[in-house]
Amino acid sequence: MLKAVASLLKKADYGDSNHGQEGEAVALRRRTVLIVEDDEETRNLLRRHLKDDYDVVETGDPTEALRLVLERKPNCILLDLNMPRFSGIELGKVLSDMSVTQLIPIIVITAEPAAQYKEVCEGFGAVEYIEKPLNFFYVKRRVGEVVHAKVQERRRKARVKLKVSLMVTGKAENGREFQFSIVSDDVSAGGFSSSCTGELQVDSIIEVMLGGAKPRPVGRARVVRVERRGTSLQRYGFEFVTPPANWIVK
Repeated sequence: MLKAVASLLKKADYGDSNHGQEGEAVALRRRTVLIVEDDEETRNLLRRHLKDDYDVVETGDPTEALRLVLERKPNCILLDLNMPRFSGIELGKVLSDMSVTQLIPIIVITAEPAAQYKEVCEGFGAVEYIEKPLNFFYVKRRVGEVVHAKVQERRRKARVKLKVSLMVTGKAENGREFQFSIVSDDVSAGGFSSSCTGELQVDSIIEVMLGGAKPRPVGRARVVRVERRGTSLQRYGFEFVTPPANWIVK
């Protein structure tokens, strides 16, 4: 159903023939953020935190959201997963399938656990997965980072299920320096994820090296998420903050 709506809207002259000219115009106007969230209180709080810096458009209806995306061409979409009629996942998949919308960065905001839905969201190109209750200052910061990134930096990076031995060094939450080996089983050109016993905070910076008999430096990475903290399945997501060297995915 949602794909049918998308097809009809695209015929209403929402093509990408003027995409280059529009891209130049974007730099001259305030960035636009679209909030797709059916909870009115959450929408109000998000708008309150973002309205001073962005033109904020909002809706709780995924079908209306699709129309707004094609009409307003937002620089970032904040997308809830659980909504009436159609899910945020279905909307995300539709947006990733259309050339005119597939490069718009999506930040997922949801009460659903990352372990259950994060991989699905990465499949339609979500650049961030933020669990509720929301830290609105963190959301605002991530929106700022995303909307000011260059288009080529926002392109979704294909994730590869590949085991890679790494050596990481840095500081734990208690301030103690650490160095240990990990094996990542999910990598992309921009980062990786892995189980890890170290106690790291979000935004912690680590140095990464490819493991082996002669470790090779890769670069610095930032912790962007923590899953199942404090359990034997504790897992971290890392994003490179410097262009990686000697990395296996280009």
